[in-house]
Amino acid sequence: MIRRLVRRAGLLALHQRELVAVSNSLTKTNMKTTRLLAISFALLGFAAPLHAAGATYQATGPVLEVTDAKIVIQKDKEKWEIARTADTKITGEIKVGSKVTIQYTMTAATVEVKPEKAAKPDKAAPPAAPPVAPAKKPK
Repeated sequence: MIRRLVRRAGLLALHQRELVAVSNSLTKTNMKTTRLLAISFALLGFAAPLHAAGATYQATGPVLEVTDAKIVIQKDKEKWEIARTADTKITGEIKVGSKVTIQYTMTAATVEVKPEKAAKPDKAAPPAAPPVAPAKKPK
C-alpha cells in the first residue's frame, strides 16, 4: 500500500511538472501573440492617416501644354487640365509631346448645400374657390 501511495505521489509530481511546463509554454505563446498584435495595431495606426488623406488617382498621356500653374495632357479623346503648384514633385523634364503619368487627388474647394424644394400640393385636394366680389348696393 505504501508503494502505491509513493507511486501516486510520484505520478502527481510528474503531472504537476508537466502542467507547469504547459503553462510556461502557453505564457510564452501568449506573450508572442500579444507582441504581434501590438505591432499590428501600431502599424495600422500609422497607416490610418495615410488612408484618411483621400484616394490617389493617376492619368497618363502626352503633354499638350505646360505652364507654371497647370499641365494639359491628352487622355483618350479628352484634354485633361491638371493644376500644379511649387510643391508638385516632378521627375525629369516636362515638355510638350512627352508622355507623363500624373498622380493626383480630388479635394473639395467649396460645398454649397441647396435648399430642399417645397412639397407639391396634393392633386386630390379640390382647388380653392375664386374670391367673390362684394355685391353692389342699389341706389
